[in-house]
Amino acid sequence: MWDPELAELRRRRELAERMGGEERVARQHATGRLTVRERLAALTDSWQEIGALTGRAADGGLTP
Repeated sequence: MWDPELAELRRRRELAERMGGEERVARQHATGRLTVRERLAALTDSWQEIGALTGRAADGGLTP
């Protein structure tokens, strides 16, 4: 039912992930620049600390 639409979305995603092709990516790297995906990966961090502010501090007091 949605197969043609899903196939088109997959095609568009693959096209976007290529970022213009290997030649354009290589040209950007040759000028010392990162691609937009590389810059975003450097800015973001998938690690997420959970519970950092729970429990007690080492001195026995409550954490702020």
